[in-house]
Amino acid sequence: SGSLGNNYSFVLGWDFTDTGELYAPQGIAVGSTFNEDEDEFESTSGLGGLTDAYVSVGVTDGLDLKVGAFRRHFLHSGSIQRNQTLFIDRSYLGKMYSARDAGVALSGSFSRVNWEVTATNGHDGISDEFAYSAHVDFDIIGSSSGNEGAYGAADGANLNVGLSYSDDSSDTTDNDDLLDDGTVNGSLAVGTARDASTLGGYANFTIGGFSVWAEMADQDKDVDDRGNDDPDDANSDDGATPYSVGLAYLFGSNYEVAFRYDDWDDDDETTRYNVGLNRYIDGHDIKWQLNYSTGKSDKNKENENDVIALGIAVGF
Repeated sequence: SGSLGNNYSFVLGWDFTDTGELYAPQGIAVGSTFNEDEDEFESTSGLGGLTDAYVSVGVTDGLDLKVGAFRRHFLHSGSIQRNQTLFIDRSYLGKMYSARDAGVALSGSFSRVNWEVTATNGHDGISDEFAYSAHVDFDIIGSSSGNEGAYGAADGANLNVGLSYSDDSSDTTDNDDLLDDGTVNGSLAVGTARDASTLGGYANFTIGGFSVWAEMADQDKDVDDRGNDDPDDANSDDGATPYSVGLAYLFGSNYEVAFRYDDWDDDDETTRYNVGLNRYIDGHDIKWQLNYSTGKSDKNKENENDVIALGIAVGF
């Protein structure tokens, strides 16, 4: 990242492994392949690629224009930088709304209010309608931070509440019309034409060494588990309302223990419990992380796996 002068700045980013957060030129995750047997796109892992690639213009004081490939601000857990997360993995909703897309965004702030509106290519790429989103958050008490948890939060009590709305229309092309390479006239397309909207909200509160948070998304019935409009891969006929809640405690100035509960509200009725311990060496720029996660699913035993993860984050 850098400044170009005259209120212009740029950001270029690369992710070496996490396909879920990569820039998707056609609205489909980078590294995805079309599975003809399952009649859907499947993401592959272990592939790197471009993430952010945008220019910001300071239009006026407190008003910025962003053009390029970027991550929209929908939920706090999906909007913060990768090395600012409290756990090694983002929450279920954080993963869902962390991917980038190409488009434009207008954002600003005044007093205790921050806002952003975006227009991006959306799930169907350049082949049909845009995806639109709007976000606003309020610093009710104190000020918000660009990370999760109590470490790095402002002194005293801080309460930030956010609300977002997204509408992503699917392409009119049916899967049966896809070519062998998964394209229609050079553009990736999945599903039939119908509108999919999502209303999301979150609240983050910190005081002293304590931190608590909650987030939820009320999804239209055509929104799939990637936050996109894809009727062929939707969670259920009635829509879904996945949510996450968590709490953390900072002790000894550079140790933080955390707990998070994720309810996916999917057709398999999956929930996950996550416990983490962080050792901060140089804030979030250098930290050790130890996580344990276990799942429960009424219909899919594959989601009931236990995971122990050890990681070191280095940001520069």
